[in-house]
Amino acid sequence: MEFVLIHKPLGPLPPEVLKKTLEFTKMVVTQPSRIVPDGRLVASYNALGQWVQICVWEAPSADALTPLLEGLRALGFNTEVIPVEKVEEAIPKWEKGLSQKL
Repeated sequence: MEFVLIHKPLGPLPPEVLKKTLEFTKMVVTQPSRIVPDGRLVASYNALGQWVQICVWEAPSADALTPLLEGLRALGFNTEVIPVEKVEEAIPKWEKGLSQKL
């Protein structure tokens, strides 16, 4: 299952927390399965001009993301977790749902 994660800091972060955040981020990018067992980091983006990071993860469940979410929360970040699927996979479901309503 794929998930989009949107990370936002709770407020201004002091330099020492930013340093720890950078170290944690490097570890997540270079060794993603160390943080999310059986997970795969599909993509990771930093928004330009904003304190927002967006990641796409493939993981067996939302629960598998807990170590990542807890690590970021400890560093002062809130994370929105959005389960997603490819539009190509969703279209038949939309068609089925629509046909049931018609």
